[in-house]
Amino acid sequence: LRGRRFPPRIDHDIRARQAAMYRASSGTGAAPAPSFYPRVNSAAAASLPDRGASFHHPASSAPPPSSSAAGLGIKVMIKPEYQITPASTGDPIADKYVASGLGREAVSLAVLNYGDNPVKVREFVKGYNILREMGFSSKNVAEALAIYDNDTDKAVAHFLNTTQ
Repeated sequence: LRGRRFPPRIDHDIRARQAAMYRASSGTGAAPAPSFYPRVNSAAAASLPDRGASFHHPASSAPPPSSSAAGLGIKVMIKPEYQITPASTGDPIADKYVASGLGREAVSLAVLNYGDNPVKVREFVKGYNILREMGFSSKNVAEALAIYDNDTDKAVAHFLNTTQ
């Protein structure tokens, strides 16, 4: 270690550049703000409340302007295929199990096979989820669990012994 030269520390250079950018952007506007900060146009900046006013004692009784009235805000759109709808399946039995936290697809298949049998439905959903996580198709999983009375070990053995 003695006599060995290490490269100079770089972090002080980064801090100096960031401080210079801050000073330049907060000054008289001679230099533009860094690109990683959003730009505020002068009309929106003029509509912002005075930062010097007391937070606890508003100067007037008028309500503050809403962000949509001032032209500020973000509009978020969710694609329909990613929206989760709270609509029911139309089957009150399946809806009861879905409301308890079980997956809708597995519950629908379980109720088709076992009706309103809570033990069988929960066994089916548990096995269905395990086998689907292993990568087996929904149709094959439902068939194998129905054939082997929700026995996941037998269903896996069935998948491994059959050629597809």
